[in-house]
Amino acid sequence: MSLTIAHVSDFHIARDPAFRLKGEHVRANLAAVVEELVSTHDLDIVLIGGDVSHDGSPESYDFVAEHFARVPVPVVAAPGNHDDAARLAGLFGPDHSDLIDRLLARERAGLQVLNSQIPDHEDGRLGEVTRAPISDGHLAILLVHHDLVQPDAGGRPGMRSPAEELVKVLSLSPPVLVLTGHRHVSMDVSVGDVRIVGAPATSTQFLFDDGVPHRAPDSAPAYRRLRIDGGRMTATEVRRLGRSGTD
Repeated sequence: MSLTIAHVSDFHIARDPAFRLKGEHVRANLAAVVEELVSTHDLDIVLIGGDVSHDGSPESYDFVAEHFARVPVPVVAAPGNHDDAARLAGLFGPDHSDLIDRLLARERAGLQVLNSQIPDHEDGRLGEVTRAPISDGHLAILLVHHDLVQPDAGGRPGMRSPAEELVKVLSLSPPVLVLTGHRHVSMDVSVGDVRIVGAPATSTQFLFDDGVPHRAPDSAPAYRRLRIDGGRMTATEVRRLGRSGTD
């Protein structure tokens, strides 16, 4: 038996229902992704990689809560640099951590949700990172907003000191899977025994030009699916939903 996880990120929902991020209607895009999650019968957990809100407004979180109330599996989120961490912490109702821990333990894995926010700054930091209290040889999953690596050399800020933060993760006992958002680009990179997997955005996919993000020509709402089996991520794929929220 395996475990299927949806890794979604960067909703950027704003108070204004008509808000668009580089031409993408973010509310329409999130609604399309949630509809996909609701109709996916083999889904076990949803992990959100931050920037749920664009402006930290109560209205933005109300919109997200209304839509995720339809998702029939446990949901947990790491805060992004745009988020109000306190509002986000209470967004998904009852604490699902015990259920998530049991589901992951079944497949020899454990989860840590990290807050990489630096108040009033776009970039982030991990702070102290310790391996979750799971058995040796089990997969340690770290859910965090800011990206640790930038394989496309786009130059957009992720971690304030990416090399220093990467060393912290590499010091953990393997195997380690880091799930990130922030970059609005899907990626899958291995550094030693650490695998770093970035979710695409539900809002707008980015293409970088001299470090400046632009909407990618093929931008569409998207998310990532992962399969965990016996202490390993055995499969992953990006699901793209079409251009329903574009101009």
